[in-house]
Amino acid sequence: MIRRQNTRDGFPFWLSPVLQSSFHNSGDGVRFRDSPLTDDRLAGHSNFMDSGASVRVTYWAEQAGDHGLINLDGIDAFRDELAEHYVSVVHVRAGDLGGLLQLTVEFVSHISLADVAQFLASGVAYDVIKGGANALVLRPFIEAYRRLKERNSHTRVDVETLRLVLRDSVVVIYQISEDSIFQHLERIPPALAEEYQRLVLRSGEQPFEIHVPVFEDPENDRLSRFRVLLDVDETIKPNATSDYLGFWVLQYDFSSLSVGPDGGLPPRALTIEAGLDVGGSS
Repeated sequence: MIRRQNTRDGFPFWLSPVLQSSFHNSGDGVRFRDSPLTDDRLAGHSNFMDSGASVRVTYWAEQAGDHGLINLDGIDAFRDELAEHYVSVVHVRAGDLGGLLQLTVEFVSHISLADVAQFLASGVAYDVIKGGANALVLRPFIEAYRRLKERNSHTRVDVETLRLVLRDSVVVIYQISEDSIFQHLERIPPALAEEYQRLVLRSGEQPFEIHVPVFEDPENDRLSRFRVLLDVDETIKPNATSDYLGFWVLQYDFSSLSVGPDGGLPPRALTIEAGLDVGGSS
């Protein structure tokens, strides 16, 4: 698995979009709502069903006293906005070195990567992917997140990693500059959809994980050809406008492959090269 070179990655978590109980987070942990979401109650929670996803947000905040936190302004409003549309958890932890305020966001949806590609190819908006019982609706989260950033304009709130856990694949999108993920997100799913058929191997195997973006390490003593950006002492100068459609790494259960563009061309020029080492893997 490709990881940033730190200990602030996302925390593995699974929430089905249709749980028998919905979750809410108080800041100190997760609490259950008063009663289960029975079939009758689900009828009154159509937003849960429409979004097609559950979401978990984790971040570190500065500790205040023995058990307190210097938290984000408006975090309760953000939590409530998410709860209107998703089965959601907002989990904050006390940071030993202060508040990092870099969010790790994970969506879990029953929709498949093939469905995403099909819906986007038919002209569906990237942030409202819906078709029948399958859905991955990001728009309510994006709007709530933007309001959270506005309430905390005096800080450096950002999304460090966005994980889209689909039925058959996981798409991991990394921050490479300030607010880069959501500034460029509208370009990434359509690019994946456009290239989907070329990402499926001749055997029919689909990528289990897709990492966006990775970079070719320019150092002579590099340990591997491709890697994600480091948190500190990084020598690569990223350009979000082009790099999100630059190199990607695809991981398959039965193959070791890297996918990237020829000569800096757009994703439609993707080629597949076998046997390449992947930086930061474990």
